[in-house]
Amino acid sequence: MSKSTLLGHRLKRLLRNLRVCSNQPGGEKACFFYINSASELVNSILFCNFGYFMAAMKHALVRILTPRRSIDILRNVHVSKEQRKPYVVVFVGVNRVGKSINLAKVAYWLQQHDINVMMAACDTFRSGAVEQLRTHARRLQVCN
Repeated sequence: MSKSTLLGHRLKRLLRNLRVCSNQPGGEKACFFYINSASELVNSILFCNFGYFMAAMKHALVRILTPRRSIDILRNVHVSKEQRKPYVVVFVGVNRVGKSINLAKVAYWLQQHDINVMMAACDTFRSGAVEQLRTHARRLQVCN
C-alpha cells in the first residue's frame, strides 16, 4: 500500500470521526481538532511527506491532550463526598500501557490521604486482567 493510499484511509477515518463528534453535545472542540488534523493530512497527502504528516499529528495530539488547567483530585473527591456522590476515575487505554499498575498507584495515593477506594475491572479481552486487578486490590486492602 502506498503512502498516499495509507494517508487517504487515515483521512477518511478522521472525517468519519468528525461526523460522529459533530453530533455530540460539546463536540465543537473535538471537531476543530479533527478539522485541523484533516487539513494537515491533506497537505501531507498532496506533498506525499509522511514525516510531515507524523509531525503534524504529534503536534495536534500534544495540543489537544495538554491540560489547560490543573486538577485538584483531593479537593474534587472531598466535594463529591460532601454531596454524597462517588468520585469516579476511569483508566482507559490500549493494551500493555500500565493502566492496572497506575490504578494501583493512584489507589495507594488516595488511601494515604484517608480516602476509601473501590476498584472495578471491565476488561474482557485479556484473560488475566481481572485477576491482576484483584491482586492489586488485595494487596492494598481495597474493595473490589
